[in-house]
Amino acid sequence: MEKIGPNIVKVLQIIPQSNIAILTSTNCILIISAISLPCLYEDDNWIIDNKTCKGFKCSVRGKFEVKSRNTVIDGIKRKDPTGYPQPENYADPSTLWIDKLIMWYIPKGLETYFAALISLTIMRVELKELKQADLKVFPNLTFLNLNNNQIEVLGKDLFKFNPKLQGIMLNFNLIKYIDENILNDMKELKLISFGSNDCINQGASKRDEVMTKVKNAIRNNCQQYGQLQKTEVSKKTGTQHGKYFWIWVGCGVIVGIFVICAVSRIIYGIFKKA
Repeated sequence: MEKIGPNIVKVLQIIPQSNIAILTSTNCILIISAISLPCLYEDDNWIIDNKTCKGFKCSVRGKFEVKSRNTVIDGIKRKDPTGYPQPENYADPSTLWIDKLIMWYIPKGLETYFAALISLTIMRVELKELKQADLKVFPNLTFLNLNNNQIEVLGKDLFKFNPKLQGIMLNFNLIKYIDENILNDMKELKLISFGSNDCINQGASKRDEVMTKVKNAIRNNCQQYGQLQKTEVSKKTGTQHGKYFWIWVGCGVIVGIFVICAVSRIIYGIFKKA
């Protein structure tokens, strides 16, 4: 793999039977977990904007678990319902479906095997975060379903590189913070649902409702992401100041002890001479 993240150049070595890959970068060596995606290929039909789309769907079945941000997909294990490998004569799947597994983070390298991805469903997998880099690699993404996960933050420019998105489902997450401009410049967006979240319980199925009801709900009910960043910076700064305060106190105590010892020796010398 040539590049899977900032500054990462290539995979140096994949250690056999260990699921560990060693990567080199411009400034460090990174050890990541390398796993294969167990994929059942099926014909796929789905409808959005009253249009029927046809393609192939990869449904992830079998043993698959992602608990590290530094996890990379290094291959696809194609299976039919009985467990036998499928033939290789499938086009790139247009849909990836992951459900009822453990996937705290979206693994790197998916775009290598899903270059034509249009629909992405990752639900009931305990997904903890969603970053721009996770979606940037799918510029043709039209439908995104991340229902029933543990996502808390939707940051600035999250969907910047997904201009074709028409539908977004983020129901039953733990969303507390949303950047108020997250839906700006999304000209194709027609369906969005933020139902049953910590700060928002709103959805819309028409373009004008998306741009009014949902945006107003975000602005009025969700603590803005910028405020979250300021809070985190403030906490970090306060922690640093507190740390430096105790460092200075420690230094003052040490200096005080040296001064007391020096003065005591001088006084002792004076009395000894007397």
